[in-house]
Amino acid sequence: MVARAKAKAKTSASNGARVRTAKPRTSALEVGDSVRLVGLEAFAALNGRRGKVVSFDGARQRWQVALEDGVKNVLASNLRKEPESEKPQATPQRMRQVGKRPPMEDSSPKRRRLVEESDAQSARPSGDAGAASQAKPQVKPKEPKRPKPPKAPKPPKAAAQTGKAQSLDEDDDDELFDVEELEGEEEVSDSSEEEDAADEDDEEEFAWEPVGALQMPQVWSGAHKPGEKAFAAYASRCLAKAGLGTADSPFAGLKMRLHQESASFLLHPESPVTRLLVDHATGTGKTLIMLRILDNYFDDARPKVVIFPKDSVCDNFYQELLKWPTRWRHFFCFLRPAEASLASGAKDWRRKRFEVWDLNNDRSRAEAKSRGARLEKVIAELTESIREALEMKHAICGGKVKAKVARDFLEAHPDAPMPRAPLRAFRYTTAGGGAAALGRDGWPKSPILKMGFDVAELNPYSGKVVIMDECHNLVRPNQMYEDQLGHLRNLLHDATRTVLAGFTGTPVGNDAAEGRALLDIIKGKHCDAGDEGFISCFHARANEDFPREVPVQGIPDGVLHDEMLPDLVRMHSLHGEALKRYLLKEVEFMITPRLTRLPEEKRLARLSNYCNLHVFHGSYTGAKRTALLSNVKDHAPKFHGVAKAIAKRAEKAVVMLSRQTGYKTLLEILQKTGKKRGFKVATLKELSDFNDGRRNLRGERFRVLVAESSEAGEGIQFKHVRRLHLVEVPARHSELVQRASRCVRLGGHEGLPPEERELAIELHLTQLPAFLRKGPSSFIYRELLNAKEVMSIPGAKLEEATGACMKELKKRGVKDLVDFRRVLQAEDGVKLIDLLTETVLEILGNTNAAPARPLAVSMWHLRKRDDDLVALERNLLKQATVKTADHLLLERLLDKSAELLAPLEAMRLQAVDRALLAPLGDPPKAPPPRNANSEVLKLEEEEEAKEDEDDVGDLAEDLAVPEVAQAPETALKT
Repeated sequence: MVARAKAKAKTSASNGARVRTAKPRTSALEVGDSVRLVGLEAFAALNGRRGKVVSFDGARQRWQVALEDGVKNVLASNLRKEPESEKPQATPQRMRQVGKRPPMEDSSPKRRRLVEESDAQSARPSGDAGAASQAKPQVKPKEPKRPKPPKAPKPPKAAAQTGKAQSLDEDDDDELFDVEELEGEEEVSDSSEEEDAADEDDEEEFAWEPVGALQMPQVWSGAHKPGEKAFAAYASRCLAKAGLGTADSPFAGLKMRLHQESASFLLHPESPVTRLLVDHATGTGKTLIMLRILDNYFDDARPKVVIFPKDSVCDNFYQELLKWPTRWRHFFCFLRPAEASLASGAKDWRRKRFEVWDLNNDRSRAEAKSRGARLEKVIAELTESIREALEMKHAICGGKVKAKVARDFLEAHPDAPMPRAPLRAFRYTTAGGGAAALGRDGWPKSPILKMGFDVAELNPYSGKVVIMDECHNLVRPNQMYEDQLGHLRNLLHDATRTVLAGFTGTPVGNDAAEGRALLDIIKGKHCDAGDEGFISCFHARANEDFPREVPVQGIPDGVLHDEMLPDLVRMHSLHGEALKRYLLKEVEFMITPRLTRLPEEKRLARLSNYCNLHVFHGSYTGAKRTALLSNVKDHAPKFHGVAKAIAKRAEKAVVMLSRQTGYKTLLEILQKTGKKRGFKVATLKELSDFNDGRRNLRGERFRVLVAESSEAGEGIQFKHVRRLHLVEVPARHSELVQRASRCVRLGGHEGLPPEERELAIELHLTQLPAFLRKGPSSFIYRELLNAKEVMSIPGAKLEEATGACMKELKKRGVKDLVDFRRVLQAEDGVKLIDLLTETVLEILGNTNAAPARPLAVSMWHLRKRDDDLVALERNLLKQATVKTADHLLLERLLDKSAELLAPLEAMRLQAVDRALLAPLGDPPKAPPPRNANSEVLKLEEEEEAKEDEDDVGDLAEDLAVPEVAQAPETALKT
C-alpha cells in the first residue's frame, strides 16, 4: 500500500547529523472530516476522490465516506485527511526552513526507511591515499547570488496513487484493473539542501582537475549536426575512425560489446550528438551503456537525472553501478569504504578497483549470516548506501557542490574522482510530478533540479544530463498518471542545454504511432528536422553472448506468426468448475453494460483471467482455496499442466503471470508440489539466490522461480534459465517482448557449457472441451448453465449430465440441432424430453426439477417451434464462441506482430550507427500479413488418456489436501 508520512527534521548544530522521525497520517479520523481516497488498486478510479466521513462501521472496521455518487465503505489506511490550505503569499520568496518542515508524501515503503547518521558514520575512516598527484586547487571570485524568478506556473494535478490495500466492499470483480507499468510518486522535499548559516559564506568556487577520464579520439570536426541529411554518413566515418571494437578503442579493457561502445561514444561531451534514442533489444546490456554515458559526463557541471518506471528497476541500476568499474563507483568507495568492502568481496576494495564485482560474494554472505539476515537485505542496504552517496544531499548549496566538502574530500583522497554534480534517480511519476513542480518561491522542489535552473526559462530539465530507462512509458496510454507523464513530455521536449538519452527495447507498444511520438520527444525542438543522428539501434542476438532459442526463435524480438505456434503453445482444456465459471463470466461480459463499453483488448484481457482461475483472484481463500487444492485440474487446468510439466523436467525454469490471473495460487500449488517432488520454488525475494551461478547453476537450490509480471516485466534478469513458462497471454505486443526477454540476456547463460545454452519458451493457453464444439452437446450444457441453482452444482456434474444426454441422443442418430428437433418432434418426443430431464436430475442429485427446467423448456421449444436451427447452431459454434479469450488475445498478438514490426524496421535502418553494426545482423523483419481466414491453432480433440487421469490424483497427493471427487461450492456467487 502506498504510504504517506508526516516528517519532522531537525538539524544538529554540533555535528550536522540529521535525525528524521515519522508518524502515519491515517490516524485521528473523526466524523465530519474531509478526506481523500488513496492507495486503492482494484478500485483505482476512486483514487483522489474527496468526501466527508459520516460514520464508522465497527463490525467491518471501515469508515463510511460520502462521495458525490454515494457512500463507500473504506479502510482507514486508504483515507487521508485534507489539510487546511495555506494562505498564498503575495510575492514569491525563497523561504529558509528552520525547525519544522512541510509535510512530505511518501508512496514508497523503501523511502520511509529512516536513517540516523551519527558522528562516527560521518567521520568514517578512509583508506590510505594513493600515489597519484593532484593539481593545486584554484579559488575563483564569488559569483553573484541568483535572482528571484517570476511567479511559477501551477504544477500538474497529482494523479491517484496505488497501493496494496483494497477496501471497498463490493462484488469481487466489480472493478477489474490493468497491470501497473508505473509506480506512484515518491517523497520530494523542497528543503533537503540542508543549508545552514555556515553555508552563506561558502560561495567561492573550488576547481579541481578530472581524474580517471577516458581519452576519446578527436574524430568529430563539427562539420555537420544531427538532423542534417549528410549527418549519418559523417557520423559513420567518425565511428570508423574511432576504432571501436578494436584494441585501439577508448573502451578497450572494459568488457563492452561493439553496440555498447557505439552508443557510449555517441553521447560524450565532445560529440555533436546530445539527444539520442537508444533502441537496443531488451537484454543486450543497455544498463552498462547508461553507466558509461554517466561516466562520460562525470566531470560535467550539469546534474545527472536518471528516470525509471519502478523502484525495482531503479534498485537494479544501482546494483549494476556497484558491479561495474566507473568513477561514480570509485567516488562511493572512497566515501564509504566499509560498504565498498562488502560489495567487492575484498577487505581492501582497491585490490579489485577495476574489476567487475559480484554482490553475491562470500563476504556479503558472511555478513548476512552473522546478522541472521537474508542476503537480499544486505544487498538492499548497499543499494541504499550508494544511492544516498551519489545524491550528495549534504554537499550541495546554492546549486553547486560546496567548496569545503570538495576540498576536504580531495585532501583526504588525492587520487579519488570527485563529481561536479550529483546523480539522482526518479520514477517517471515523480520526475513529471512533485520533483518538477515549482514551489511558491518559483524554484523546483527537488534540490538536484535547482542546479542550473534558469529563472527566465522555468524548465527544471534544462541544463541537465537526463537518461531514461524504458522510455516508451512516456507515450504509452496511462490514464492514472497521464498528468505527470504529459508534464514530463513537455518539459523534456522544450528543454535546452540538456543531454537526453532514452533507452528502450520496445519503442512501440500496441500502436505504430508510438514510435514516431517517442522519437519526436527525444528530438525536442529539432523534431521538424530529419531523423539522422537521433537513433542508435541494435537488435541482433545471433551470437554466443545469448542463449539459443529452441525450438522457435524470435519471440523476444516480437516476431510471431502461425508457423511458430505448434512448438510454442501448450493447450489445456477447461473442465469442471473452471469451465462452468468461465462460460458464466463470458456471458456476463457480453450483457453487462459497464463491461460491454470497454475496449475489446481490455475486455478480452479481463475475461482471460478466468482462463487461469475459476474465481476472482482476491476471493482465493477459505472454501474456494480448499476446493481448488483438492482438485487442481477441475478448478485450474492450466495451473495443473504447468505444475505437472515442471515436476517432470529437472531443469531451471521461470514462470510468469500477473496477480490478477492467479500468481499467489500457482505459487502455492508449485510450493506444495515441490515439497513432495523434491524441488524448491523461489520468488523475486530470492532472485539473487536463483541467479547464483555457483550454487544454483542448474536449479540445484531453486528449480523454478515464479515471477509476478508487473514486478518482473521490466528491468529484471533471470540467469541460466532453460525454460520459460508464460502462463497468460499478454494483452500487448510489447508485453510479450518484455517478458520473453527476461531470460534472454547478454551473458546470461555464460556459466553453462555451450551445448546447454538453450532456452525454450512455452505459451500456455486454454481451450473449450470438444463437446462444446458440437451443436447438440453445446446446446444442452449451456441450457444447464441457465439454471438459477447452477452456482451450487459442481461443474463436473454438469459435464457428466451433458455426456449422459448425448449418449442417449447418439443412439437416435443425433448429430446436429436439426436432428435433435427431428427426434423431439417424433411420436416419442415427449418421453425423450422426460428421459433426458430425469437423467440430468439423477446425475445432479436434485430432488426437485429446478436445475433441469431451462433445458426442459428449451427442448419443448424445439419440439413446438420451427426456429432457424442452422443459424442457432452457427452462433453456438462461431469462432468467438468456441475460442477462449486466450485464443482471441493470441490472434491479436499475431496481427500486431505483422503490423508493428514493419514501421519499426524502417525506423531502425536509419540508425546513426547502422553501418558500424550491420555486420552483427539486421533488425527483426516483420512476418507477412495474416490471412483473415487463417486459423491460429487447430483446436485439439481431447484424449482422456490414463496418464492425465492419474495426474489428478498425483497432484492432489502432492498438495497434501484430502482429495475430494466433487465438492459443491455453495458459497460462490455470480
